[in-house]
Amino acid sequence: MVTRDFTYIDDIVKGWLGALDTAEKNTGSGRKKRGPAQLRVFNLGNMPPVLVSNLGGILERLLKVKARRMVMKLPRNGDVSFTRTNISLLRREFGYRLKLII
Repeated sequence: MVTRDFTYIDDIVKGWLGALDTAEKNTGSGRKKRGPAQLRVFNLGNMPPVLVSNLGGILERLLKVKARRMVMKLPRNGDVSFTRTNISLLRREFGYRLKLII
């Protein structure tokens, strides 16, 4: 079973803009830190993860078209079977809410 966080592009852009708005003032130069780090990392994505095998059914239902599916094995290296986004920091820092949840 393979899952992914499929995310609506508007939700990603909203998250980027919100993250940029949280930037602090410059921390200085010369390797002497004068304040908090200017930029932080936020985890953007949709919650909860969706089974990739279910996504085809979702699209078929919404588009009213039968899909031709090709099921393939995951490569042995470089891909993971499960991903999960945690957006709690985004919610806490600037009230991030997803517009579209699959």
